[in-house]
Amino acid sequence: MIAAFAGLGLSTLEKVYQFATQPKAVAGLIMAVIIWMAFLNGVRGAFALRDFARKAELPAPDSVAS
Repeated sequence: MIAAFAGLGLSTLEKVYQFATQPKAVAGLIMAVIIWMAFLNGVRGAFALRDFARKAELPAPDSVAS
């Protein structure tokens, strides 16, 4: 999960720096947005995996046979 946040944060900072220092690099904006959305979905997936793993560790409820 930390790696997902680190990847998203570093990618965002790198693109902000790139567009601040190289204003003519706007041509890569569409690709940057697509890659940023992929990183964002990776963070969402990391959260979902963590929640899924926690739910899998819960003991099953006792079933009452009638």
